[in-house]
Amino acid sequence: MDETLARAEAVRRKLSVIGTLGVLRNAARASLLSLPEALLKLQRTSFYVAPELILSLLDEDAAWQKSGR
Repeated sequence: MDETLARAEAVRRKLSVIGTLGVLRNAARASLLSLPEALLKLQRTSFYVAPELILSLLDEDAAWQKSGR
């Protein structure tokens, strides 16, 4: 399914929308995975994400971990 069409349909149905990076962030916060490791593996695939977004997520994760969750 085309992601753009799927997102538009979800919004039309008033469903919350979350992307791959949001799923990984939530999984890390639930202690299901290491976000730095998951992002590194993701970067080794054809998935494109801006380097600035990776840095932002890593900074957010570090702050989250430092706060004691």
